[in-house]
Amino acid sequence: MKVIKYFCRYLNIFVAICLLISNLSIFISPAKLWFPAVFGLSYPYLLFFNVLFVFIWITINSKMFLLSLIVILLGFNNLKNYIQINGKNSSKKGIVICSYNVRNFAGKTYGEKSREKNAVSIYSYLKKKNPDIICLQETNTSTMNKVFQPSLVNSKELGSEIYSTKLEINGDPVIYSKFPVINEKKIHFKGTRNMISYADIAMNEDTVRIFNCHLQSYRLTNSDISEFNDFPFEDNKKDIKEILFFNNKLEQAFVRRAEHADSLKAYIKKCPYPVIVCGDFNDTPVSYVYHTISKELKDTFVESGSGISNTYLGDLPSFRIDYIFHSKEFSGYNFSRDKVNYSDHYPISCKLIRKKD
Repeated sequence: MKVIKYFCRYLNIFVAICLLISNLSIFISPAKLWFPAVFGLSYPYLLFFNVLFVFIWITINSKMFLLSLIVILLGFNNLKNYIQINGKNSSKKGIVICSYNVRNFAGKTYGEKSREKNAVSIYSYLKKKNPDIICLQETNTSTMNKVFQPSLVNSKELGSEIYSTKLEINGDPVIYSKFPVINEKKIHFKGTRNMISYADIAMNEDTVRIFNCHLQSYRLTNSDISEFNDFPFEDNKKDIKEILFFNNKLEQAFVRRAEHADSLKAYIKKCPYPVIVCGDFNDTPVSYVYHTISKELKDTFVESGSGISNTYLGDLPSFRIDYIFHSKEFSGYNFSRDKVNYSDHYPISCKLIRKKD
């Protein structure tokens, strides 16, 4: 019994330290030190084990429960960014925003449907949703030009003229709006196809800048994931090679995303208008990327969501990696994650209401 107790004690110390690193990872740029970001990615699992230890030690009347409890409370802001209890809804008039990574219209699994059929399904979903602003990531130029864009822009069913940003290359983040687009720009990053689009929109009597973001992906293929899931292999050399390869891809993604987040923050800071920031950030709420971008903005899920609302449904573990942020001029309501399986992401939406001056 003593051996088990000592083992649990040291295991508790280990997972508590890991959770502490996870909590601190939001302040550490992966461009300077990347490995704490892995602990941030593991936050929900580390949180689970620490909560488990709290209950174990309370059950046997040991003060050891304070260790995990203190570390959990130190990261309380991270916890509330992950989990919300009560949603906040409003029936007042506002601007409905929808953000959706459509995965090149290829469906959850490439080849599952034709791109055209999947684009029609996504268009039908958006027509029913009828948002005022749509931000799409990972588009496909031929499908957009052939099916999606003509259907959306020329549709009379939406009851309003639809404006859009220019579509230049595959993967372009595209913005559709019921309000006129008066200026637009694409922010390209060196060495990657991930990018940011922004558009200045004449919204009633205001000008608002919409950022549509697709930050650095992990670039893991189905083969990479399959091989890593088969670990351990029979060949020790292959074990080491695969681990190093996987770690290298993680490191590159963490570092580049941090650089993208710093660049985006600079653009937001220089912006003379209220901002709405949407997109696939490829990072969780316990990350440097999330902390950097949300520092002076509000997360609509935290404002008005409920539950966990994971947005990724691919082969990797599911996390909340798609966001809608906004500046203080708005209040967010009616956050929604719709479980439609037309991509490896779920679409998210919310209603933004302009605060009275």
